[in-house]
Amino acid sequence: MTIETEKLFPLNTDQADSEVLLVESGLVYYRVLNQLYEASISDRGIGPARLLATDDAILDAHWAFMKR
Repeated sequence: MTIETEKLFPLNTDQADSEVLLVESGLVYYRVLNQLYEASISDRGIGPARLLATDDAILDAHWAFMKR
């Protein structure tokens, strides 16, 4: 999941409509349906998630994280 360490961590959301949006500074930001979550990443894996926001606009949030 992180480029710096080349480690892969599973992220189980139990929802097909979910995606990782950003991995930065030891945090992963991801979307599940219309909810945005944040969780810490350590050598042991991904920690408990914290809900940041719920809104229908989050369904298309991946566009905000695309590089040009």
